Amino acid sequence: MVHCAKQRYFCFCLAGEYALAAEAAEAAVAIARRAGLRFWESAHLHNAGEQFLRLGARDRARDAIVQSNEIAHEIGSERNTKHNDVLLADLDGLPERIEGTAKEARAANDAWLELFACYWLGHLLAASRRSDARPALERALHLAGELKVRMMADECAAAITALGV
Repeated sequence: MVHCAKQRYFCFCLAGEYALAAEAAEAAVAIARRAGLRFWESAHLHNAGEQFLRLGARDRARDAIVQSNEIAHEIGSERNTKHNDVLLADLDGLPERIEGTAKEARAANDAWLELFACYWLGHLLAASRRSDARPALERALHLAGELKVRMMADECAAAITALGV
């Protein structure tokens, strides 16, 4: 049942249906919680938080991500913690922290984490109209293309276009 909920979440997320993805992630959290599956509870809290952030529900995003991080620390899931830290840095407006994660991921040959960090870094910088948004978005676009994550590639391309020349 947890895997069905996970797939439902991903279907909505990859289709750009962020409100439905957030609902699916919250349902998955409830299932994981009832089953005592702490890793999946943390993962789906992260997923819900990410979607709330996309939707602009910053308080709900922070609550979900902080809960996810608490569980991740408790169970020793460093990977969940790194992803949560990227989103918390976005919420706190701290691009330097996200950039540090992206650099660590690149050095470790962790393309997925680097994509995640560059994606959020680029969007945070673009929202602030900073000149260094384009390189972060272009790196995320490149990684999304390599990893075949069309939704992220499309969103990065749109953000680059919105930056103008």
